[in-house]
Amino acid sequence: MRTPDTFKLVVFDLDGTLYEETHHFDRYAEEIAARLPDGSREAFWRDYRDAERGRHTLRLGRAYDAQADLILAHRRGRVTGAWTWDGRALPADEVARRYPEPLRFDQETLMNIGDPWWLPIAVAVHYGFGPEPLAEAFLATRAFMQSEAFVMRPIPGLRDWIDRFRARGGKTALMTNSPEPDSRTILRKLGLEDAFDALIFWAEKPAKTVGHLLRLLAEFGVRPEEAVSVGDNWPNDIAPARRLGLYTVFVDPYGLGEADDADCVVPSLREALRRAETSGRR
Repeated sequence: MRTPDTFKLVVFDLDGTLYEETHHFDRYAEEIAARLPDGSREAFWRDYRDAERGRHTLRLGRAYDAQADLILAHRRGRVTGAWTWDGRALPADEVARRYPEPLRFDQETLMNIGDPWWLPIAVAVHYGFGPEPLAEAFLATRAFMQSEAFVMRPIPGLRDWIDRFRARGGKTALMTNSPEPDSRTILRKLGLEDAFDALIFWAEKPAKTVGHLLRLLAEFGVRPEEAVSVGDNWPNDIAPARRLGLYTVFVDPYGLGEADDADCVVPSLREALRRAETSGRR
């Protein structure tokens, strides 16, 4: 049985994992809306707010097929239901015909709505928003997150846990899809700027998750069963790591997962730390 004292490498996601702030999501929606044509803005806000409040078929835990303009319910990537944007359910045989294999999320045409970042993206894409203005809105939001106006609170006990883990020879890595400059600023705000032995920015998860993990394992001379992947996005951080045999910690603040979706499913990283400390005292 694997226990915290047998692990030699922990790979952390950043956004949604190493901090608990959420007010930047509305800022992102505002940045997107500001770049939409006037004729689409009202519809964007209506659908975004409905999705945010669970009143739309688009919601956290589902997926959006941008090519087909369909909203999908899925369990570990296997589609269990599909709806048009206005909520009309597709017949089961059509769903099976369209999606016979597990979904392969690419973040552009097939999006997993695993956290609130993706709600405004999917709504904007539905209304014809392209990748360039989306990127502009994202970078503007990240600039706000770097500013003094965006106050961040470190997760209690996280830095102490990392320091103790590294002091006994463990290695830590950060793997994030976010760009380097603002990610480094966020790490400084959290007091984690020097907490990692490896840093991977613009990671292009999930497409490149396995490759990054294999390189980290090789770099630190660690076997898969001696490593842990910690993240809040199941397709990005958990599914690829499970395929390689890593221990997985799914940070699931919105209750989207089930108990067997990872080795450990927790509502927050602070709860994962509490469990690790309790296990370490036994």
